Amino acid sequence: MSVNKISENYKVLVYYEEDGSAGVQLPADAQTTTDNVPTGWIDFRDYEKGLCLYMTIDGASNATVFRILANSTSAGGGTDEVVKTLTTPASVDAALETMMLEWTASDIQTSGNRYITADINQAGAQTCVVVFVLENRRDRKAGLTTATETAST
Repeated sequence: MSVNKISENYKVLVYYEEDGSAGVQLPADAQTTTDNVPTGWIDFRDYEKGLCLYMTIDGASNATVFRILANSTSAGGGTDEVVKTLTTPASVDAALETMMLEWTASDIQTSGNRYITADINQAGAQTCVVVFVLENRRDRKAGLTTATETAST
């Protein structure tokens, strides 16, 4: 019997932004109030650790903000809590350069803040990729596939 140990423990979400606008929503149903690369709000309640990777595709992002926010609502309607901040995001100044932030559930201090997002403010309209890796799923299930994971969230 084959067990999918990676899919039992990790969830990977990938967002892509075209450079047509600095304010494209990823996904289109939610965004934070301060960012240029909204990634929506992701339910983090069933995970213990997270990592967010940002990569510029076609040039210097000259990002001025890269931080992880937590909120109590899936649309970001509550008060944003800053979970982690990268202090020197502007060092991503050429195509295909990356920056990342990691956090744990214990880094989220406000009770009830179970949704997370990346707040990334680029200097202008850039094509980029934002990848979230959520780790240590609390309700692990053997044999998860992409289809069953998508259907169960």
